[in-house]
Amino acid sequence: MGKQTGHGNKPVLPLGDPGTHDNEWIAYYGTVLRISGELWMWYLGQGPDEHWHQRVCLATSKDGRRWEKPDLGLVEYHGSKHNNLVDIGEDMHVQACVVFHEPDEPDPDKRFKMAFQPRKHSARVCAAYSADGLTWQESPNNPVGGRLEMAGGTKADGCCYLAGQGGKHAVRARRLAVSNDALHYREPIPDFPIVSAAEDSWGLKRRESLALNFPALIQGQGFENVGDETLFWYAPWPEEAGDDVRVTGWPCDRLGYFSPSEGGIWAFGSGSDPHFVSAPVDLEGGAARLAVNVEGVNEHSSITVEIQDHAFRPIQAYARDHSQGPAGPGLAQPIAWRDHDVIEAVTGPVRVRVDFGGVRPEDVRLYAVYLDPA
Repeated sequence: MGKQTGHGNKPVLPLGDPGTHDNEWIAYYGTVLRISGELWMWYLGQGPDEHWHQRVCLATSKDGRRWEKPDLGLVEYHGSKHNNLVDIGEDMHVQACVVFHEPDEPDPDKRFKMAFQPRKHSARVCAAYSADGLTWQESPNNPVGGRLEMAGGTKADGCCYLAGQGGKHAVRARRLAVSNDALHYREPIPDFPIVSAAEDSWGLKRRESLALNFPALIQGQGFENVGDETLFWYAPWPEEAGDDVRVTGWPCDRLGYFSPSEGGIWAFGSGSDPHFVSAPVDLEGGAARLAVNVEGVNEHSSITVEIQDHAFRPIQAYARDHSQGPAGPGLAQPIAWRDHDVIEAVTGPVRVRVDFGGVRPEDVRLYAVYLDPA
């Protein structure tokens, strides 16, 4: 786990001005996505003097830390359209929303997809579609699912997946879970909180009628790589304690790493060969460059990288004996092979093998391997 950066009490998206639609509280049961080089955040805002009635709002940012509320001019609130409310067809209460962006969707009116929980359908999962992420049309098939307090979503193997809860609320912290198929999750470090709820000036509940009085957080779909950081957005919970959206960050792609170990059951001695091999990756006939996110490489510790075919056989031009780089520690350090800095003219799926070497291979921490189109 990398060292956290920028974690503290300062809000990055504060409450609106008195009398506005997000002046009472902000609930981050929403989504952050990168749209045309800009970060967009869909969040929920509660206005004053109303029964629980959260509306979907939009904020934008260049760096993920400084956010603006654009004047969208789409929805009238208290006699004015000068606000950042998105148009979802009617003035409905929304408890949570997750947005997907699919720019290659053949139907241009469905390039944005929203899963949301409205009161009018008893908080069951509903769907809406949009061409621009701002003006939405409900699915005629709503509701499309049961009750689920959704807290995130992803797309894998052509399907959209929602993650959430249907039972009791979790307490105390937000922990990290990872998955290879969006269905089966595991904690890379069991019971390790990535954000502690109590440390961000969590206070007493605002409404004494609530039988909830413990630190907890609201988590939407909010992980993005921005520059050399990985950022995560969240808010205090329960909703009426949500006075802002906050952010914490880590060095980019450094939430976990590969490293040899000389202790315990995994000990290795002289003559050992610490390494790992990836699952097959299909380059689909294209060319690619390979880079690594790594620390600990120096005159005593190193890595070599080999490209193999799907049957684990080295592809001669990219064998580990030809491996060059990384030149040093850091993010996206390039790998080359003698006369090749591009992987090309390779047919069928390939595997990436990484070997740890030197007199102190255990000092190397390999956080990520990147294969990008050349």
